[in-house]
Amino acid sequence: MRPLELKIQGFGPYADKENLDMDSLGKQGLYLITGDTGSGKTTIFDAITYALYGETSGGVRSGEMMRSTFAREDLPTEVEMVFEYGGEEYRILRRPAYERPKKRGEGTIKVSSQCEFHMPGNRVLEKEREVTAAVTDLLGVDRAQFTQIAMIAQGDFRKLIQADTKERIGIFRHLFKTEKYRQLTELIKEEARSLERERDENLRMMSLYAEALDLEGEPEEGSEDGHEGGLEGLKERAATGSLTLPDLDKLEELVLKDGSEKTQALKKELEKKEEELIKLQNRLTKAEEGIKLKRVLEKALQEKTGAEEDMKKAEEELAEVEKRKPEIDEINKKIAVIEDRIKEGAEEEKLKSLQAEEGNRKKEEEYKEAAKNYEILADKNDSIQQSLRSLQRRMMDARAGVLARTLVEGEPCPVCGSTDHPAPARLPEDVPTEEDIKRAEKEAENSRKKTEEASRVAAALKQEVKVRKEETDKRIAELEKSLKELEDQKKELRTLKAAGQKLQKKIEDSRKKKEELVLEVEGINSRIQTVKKTLEGLSFEEEESLREEVREATYERNSMRSTIEEASARRLGNEKNLRGLRKEHEAFTEREERFTGVKGLADTVGGTRSGAEKIMLETYVQMRFFDRIIERANTRLMVMTAGRYRMVRRKEAASNKGQSGLDLNIMDYHNGTERDIRTLSGGESFDASLALALGLSDEVQSSAGGIKLDTMFVDEGFGSLDPEALDEDTYRRVAEMLKTRAQ
Repeated sequence: MRPLELKIQGFGPYADKENLDMDSLGKQGLYLITGDTGSGKTTIFDAITYALYGETSGGVRSGEMMRSTFAREDLPTEVEMVFEYGGEEYRILRRPAYERPKKRGEGTIKVSSQCEFHMPGNRVLEKEREVTAAVTDLLGVDRAQFTQIAMIAQGDFRKLIQADTKERIGIFRHLFKTEKYRQLTELIKEEARSLERERDENLRMMSLYAEALDLEGEPEEGSEDGHEGGLEGLKERAATGSLTLPDLDKLEELVLKDGSEKTQALKKELEKKEEELIKLQNRLTKAEEGIKLKRVLEKALQEKTGAEEDMKKAEEELAEVEKRKPEIDEINKKIAVIEDRIKEGAEEEKLKSLQAEEGNRKKEEEYKEAAKNYEILADKNDSIQQSLRSLQRRMMDARAGVLARTLVEGEPCPVCGSTDHPAPARLPEDVPTEEDIKRAEKEAENSRKKTEEASRVAAALKQEVKVRKEETDKRIAELEKSLKELEDQKKELRTLKAAGQKLQKKIEDSRKKKEELVLEVEGINSRIQTVKKTLEGLSFEEEESLREEVREATYERNSMRSTIEEASARRLGNEKNLRGLRKEHEAFTEREERFTGVKGLADTVGGTRSGAEKIMLETYVQMRFFDRIIERANTRLMVMTAGRYRMVRRKEAASNKGQSGLDLNIMDYHNGTERDIRTLSGGESFDASLALALGLSDEVQSSAGGIKLDTMFVDEGFGSLDPEALDEDTYRRVAEMLKTRAQ
């Protein structure tokens, strides 16, 4: 990046507009800014940094704070810079927000900030964040890194050489694109942490599985197989991760032997108890069967008595019901009479209704024909009457025309008396005669009479249809009344039929019930004989004592089963826990081995390995760049200091806690000593800073990073330098620097 033009307006001490033509200063890229204290040298740094990043070089004052107190109210604060990068020209303009007095009235008004970044291809960005991000991406450094690399401000030249390893790591990361090494380091660390978490989880599960083991006995302590501490010792070794494969084999042996002999003996006792219980249950079953059969016999005898009584009642009821059979015959006769009556009445009424409907239909057709004839004659009469009126109107019109022919101008009209005749009537060409009128009047009179006669006939037929309809409606009402009477007779018929059916059903039900009871009594008698035969030889006096023996034997049998099931469940649980313990132990062993390797690698690349220098992988890569920067810087520093000083990278760490690898020492060839570079005087520090900055700039441009910071600004303020530095020919040394940079 090489600045071509810098415009400053209302910014800091610059009240008016100042234009710096930096392109005329040449293309060497090293700018020495000189002047008295307070003359605005640092403001130029601030203006350049503000134009690029929207912040001042020190990062303390904002753009709003840079508004010149001496600027005119109508003059906006702005910084505009044109610079060249990669053979392309860029222009950037920034105006910070500020307050100015209102043009009218009292008080102030805030002017909003403004930003423009003109790039090749007519592309323009106007949002402040987008512009800052675009500049950072273009130059490859942010504001803090730019000011450290491209600017040596007054009083700050020591910072470049006094930065520690941590500060230089951040600078070099962006300059030489070493982020991937840091990411790789973090990935390795995360892999180590992940393996450690997984290993610890395996260890936790091993402890849980071991604690869940439940054995009746423990191995003897201090046994010859070396498994001291018994089961508790094995559990402790599982919790601490020191469990071995022999330990697992020993646990498996204990699980297999756990309670096996006792369980086998208990199973044999259980078999005997099962046999004993079966015999007792068989004896009890026979006794219980005797009791049940006795109860069955007693119940059967009771049922027989009840059934015989029911059968006797059924026989009496059947005899009583059969006496009423003649009632059914009488009911059937009544039903026949009513059915005939209903049939005859319905047919007679139906015939009368049909006859009345036929007469009504014919008379209504006659009425419709008469009404239609009337409509035709009425239409024709209307036409004839219209024709008559038309002839009469034409006759009247003709009379007006004849009268108009007798009018004389100036003489009064015989009709209205007026002597003026502006529009006399004209005589029509087609004038009807008196005979035409009479003939039309006669035809109209005949038509009227015919129409009136047709209307009278139609009205008479309409009245007759109405009367017949009323008679039909009356007939229908009478018919409905007759039908209702018939319906009542039908209800009576249905009632009689239901009574007959009910009586018949009762006879049939009584007969059926008697038959069923006879069969039931026969079945009960058969069942009684069977039970009596079965009861012969059965004894059930010892039932209660047998029931107690069965209860005691069942309890003992269930207790044995429960003990065996508990032993089996404990055995299955121990086997499951042992399998889990083996699985987790295998995973723990594998992960422990992987963790050890990855942890060692993580400590190495992370610079945390015990007993070694604390140099991270990224720092190690940056050390190679730093060595080349120092080498380039020393070609200038040796010239500036007449061969006295040479910078060297410190090999050992300043402390065991901090990161190392990018710290600087100075070699003093006057006394042959190597010491911390911070021990240099002010002037010497200025020389070293300038040389290191140029070396860094050269290395950045020649590296694969592609960053072109071919510009450096030096604020030549020597107020902080010691007297020895003030006596030296500073400008000669700067000229030498410019010469070596140009070469």
